Amino acid sequence: MIRRPPRSTQSRSSAASDVYKRQPQGGVVFKYNPGDEFALNEKYSLEVELECDRDSHQMVLDKLKSHLIAPHYRLRYKTNQACPTHNIYLILNFIQENRVIFVIVAIIFGIIECFYGKKLFKPTLFLLGFTIFTVLSLVFFFQFALSKAPTDTIKWVLVGISVLIGTIFGWLAVKFSKLGMFLGGAFLGFVLASVLYNTIIYRIALHQPDLALYLTIVICMISLGVLAFYATNHIIILATSFGGSFIAAKGVSLFAGSFPNLFEIAKMIQNDQVNDIPNSAYIYIACFMLVGLIGSVYQYMEFKKSKELEKERDIYNKLHDYESV
Repeated sequence: MIRRPPRSTQSRSSAASDVYKRQPQGGVVFKYNPGDEFALNEKYSLEVELECDRDSHQMVLDKLKSHLIAPHYRLRYKTNQACPTHNIYLILNFIQENRVIFVIVAIIFGIIECFYGKKLFKPTLFLLGFTIFTVLSLVFFFQFALSKAPTDTIKWVLVGISVLIGTIFGWLAVKFSKLGMFLGGAFLGFVLASVLYNTIIYRIALHQPDLALYLTIVICMISLGVLAFYATNHIIILATSFGGSFIAAKGVSLFAGSFPNLFEIAKMIQNDQVNDIPNSAYIYIACFMLVGLIGSVYQYMEFKKSKELEKERDIYNKLHDYESV
């Protein structure tokens, strides 16, 4: 994700205050606002990129990818100091490397769930259990079971194992419907936590963003998971409509970019980069909320129709039984 540069353009002497950082999975980039004028409509600029290279114990200048001609200077170094310290970023790398597959799956799955989640009740329970536990398994394996430089074969093997685990829990969610209901509520809670943290909580949790993030997720997931036992139909409709639109939006962002996840935002707050949170993130949120609202209205209309048909069927059966007597 590339974060927007500061809005103001100041003199070269204040370049340090104008630097903004991009922290992709493979390193970090520092960009400085344009300084003195070089020619008509052109100013000096500087970009320093540190590329992750776990074998480089010193900073090595990559001359092939550097640009040392005025007025635009770009320095690219390879060093192990630019590598992420958490293996969880390997998931993001893996998804980006194979994003075509993940984009197609996310958009199709998201749209179907958004508009037909309640009608496809049992498949929805399976997909909820499958999705949640596949993602949790991926996070666990990529965070704790991988070396710093795993091969693609190992990654795909772990993806396969995660899919198998997700399939088992998807079957359990269908077999034990109460578990599926709780997972539906928990999934809706995660989406709600994402919206709350991205729009409100990050602004007031500047000192302990990680704690605020995890508390928001846990409280929302448990609360709505329990609520699902008492308002099953409503939770399933809302979970699939807004959850489906959220997944579809994340799929689109794999191509379009600029939709940071909760953990990226927490990291930006820690690095005093609150102002660098892209405005496009709010556009994504507004779009998936709008699509989710449309999906929920459609599902409620279909649910109402099914209820009316069920009542008509009951009346018909009672009349038929009465005539038979």
